[in-house]
Amino acid sequence: MLIAIYHVLKEGVPFHDLGADYYDGFRREHKIRNYLKRLQALGWEPELSPTTA
Repeated sequence: MLIAIYHVLKEGVPFHDLGADYYDGFRREHKIRNYLKRLQALGWEPELSPTTA
């Protein structure tokens, strides 16, 4: 939050809220792989099924 305030004050640009779900979708595939690796390290093996894109 401080970084956003700094840029607003320094550059004189208005604050633009990206929304609550912005960071949920950011690097989504990377997060999924990371969480699957962590679950597997805990002993859980996922049942993967083909997905449609």
